[in-house]
Amino acid sequence: MVTYLKKIVFELDFLSNQKMLLFCLLTIAFNLFLYWGHLSPKQDYLFANYYDGSRNYYALKQYVQSELPSNSFFKLEDIFYPYGEYVLYTDNTPCVAIPLKFLGHYFPSLKNYTFQIFHFYLVILFIFCSILFYKLLQMLKVNYLWSLIAALVLPSICPQFLRLVNGHMNLATPIFIVFPIVQFTRYYQEQTSTFGIWKWMLSVLFYGMACLTHIYLPVLSIAVLLVLVLIEGVLNFSSLDIKQYFKKGLYLCSTPIVAFIIIAIFYGIIDEYSSERLINGAGFNWVEWNLVPEAIINAYDWNIFKPLDYISFNINGESNSYVGSFALLGILVLIFYRISKYKTAVFTAYNERMMFCFLIASLLFYIVAIGIDVHLFNRSISFKNYLNPFFYLVKISDVFTQFRTLARFNWPIFWLLNLVVLYSLNQIVFNTQLPKLFRGLIFIFPILILIDGYSFYQREELIYEGSNVFSEATLNAQKELIKDLNLTEFQAILPLPIFVAGASNMNYNIDPQDGWAKDCYRFNMITSLPIISGYAGRISEKNAESIMSFVTSNPKPDILQKLKKKEKDILVIKSKLDSRWNLNLDHTDFPKKVMESARHFPETKQLEWLKENDKYIVYRYRLQYQ
Repeated sequence: MVTYLKKIVFELDFLSNQKMLLFCLLTIAFNLFLYWGHLSPKQDYLFANYYDGSRNYYALKQYVQSELPSNSFFKLEDIFYPYGEYVLYTDNTPCVAIPLKFLGHYFPSLKNYTFQIFHFYLVILFIFCSILFYKLLQMLKVNYLWSLIAALVLPSICPQFLRLVNGHMNLATPIFIVFPIVQFTRYYQEQTSTFGIWKWMLSVLFYGMACLTHIYLPVLSIAVLLVLVLIEGVLNFSSLDIKQYFKKGLYLCSTPIVAFIIIAIFYGIIDEYSSERLINGAGFNWVEWNLVPEAIINAYDWNIFKPLDYISFNINGESNSYVGSFALLGILVLIFYRISKYKTAVFTAYNERMMFCFLIASLLFYIVAIGIDVHLFNRSISFKNYLNPFFYLVKISDVFTQFRTLARFNWPIFWLLNLVVLYSLNQIVFNTQLPKLFRGLIFIFPILILIDGYSFYQREELIYEGSNVFSEATLNAQKELIKDLNLTEFQAILPLPIFVAGASNMNYNIDPQDGWAKDCYRFNMITSLPIISGYAGRISEKNAESIMSFVTSNPKPDILQKLKKKEKDILVIKSKLDSRWNLNLDHTDFPKKVMESARHFPETKQLEWLKENDKYIVYRYRLQYQ
């Protein structure tokens, strides 16, 4: 093991290769400059302090802050009371949350830096993503300056980067896309490769970390490896060494698959609700979760330089997929070169096949990302996508619908296309007899990467420095309301309007207004009372229906029995603001019924008034325990 770790260090040339050392120092400094406000406890910034962002930060903080329970170490008890939800389903990055909760029990001061530690984890992944991509470019003998610019900037302008400000911070981790590409390139570039058990185990551990960062990530890693290995076999079929091919393919593809299976078994063992969770993922092939086909070549609104900018309609957040001006114009240069009189053989037969493999893989991922029902030009043209494998997979089993956000299959395309263009233009500039003027123009082509990078950084909202909505100052603003109450008399908070978001069945979803969700999170933090609501995870249909039925005339016996176990009252906090009640509930009748009952719940149940201010009314709900 020690020998292998030394080999890793040697292969990365941290000490012996001055260029690598310079790049490592540069990328560390670059990331610290960008994200210091998120790492510093004094500034205490959040990447996204609204909607899914505040939800995920809340789930992380409350899970870490809570004491070690006697029933389940892996359950977050503060939401969906009295059922709770397992940390693996709450989008709070379990590979950070679980060890931090354990260590926080013995070193309580660590809990005060939960967000900073989480941010540090993300920044470390950003840094290693740059280092890995730089190493890949050097492996392909791309010019040092080009490699430096691309590896430094591309991780921060790839589509996944935008997840930081969309609230899914744990998805903003492109290293889990880059790593399998590096693995494939290395093993298939070499004619012979050593297959050590320690190397295999470390790869499984890495992909296990991907599973516990976000479960979508290993699925994408598996897809990248399977697609590349399959295409390589097809392109090289005539001269294929079957034994070596399958040996390499099995070695590579087994690592993320084994990690995924281990974590899935772990989920099944600890999750008491596993049998109640639906096998199908509601919302699969929903147009808002599929890729808008034109978006991949259309510049973002904030791009300074826009080769193409013709989409006049709003695209959904999942369709942020622009490959960048460097890749887009670079492909046009390559097409021109292939048909020009200057064309010469600049690739080795193997590397040309590898680049072709990456192009085909990009096409396949694009076919999957645009979904089964494809809509072009603001839905003026629509058709069924029979080339999409999911069209047939979902007919075999509903379990395939769990990967319901198909647009995320576009994430590998950014890396594959930029890699092809970087390598190919590098070969043209340094290994052809093109006129010096043309080669000079191509040599400065990577400046387009810098321009796109600057476009991101000159917009503050793209590296969002949001205030901590769970800081002491924000919590103190709500403490006044409940400071005179004897909280030991209560077992939980019932917020009105009630909300249940994230249910496997969307007919049992009520998405809260953002301000109300944050109010409820803060009341939970202030009182240490769990809330009979939730906005996280994939709560089972049974539990979601039971929670929502609590405010109706016919609550489910299951939830009443669980609440009566503690023989304590319920603290009811009702919002007086109309904006908290104005929700879009057009998808089904049951949530409408629930919300109507919630409005009149205090009067219907004749609750005891306790106090109120300009925003909230507080009641006591005495459950009958006879």
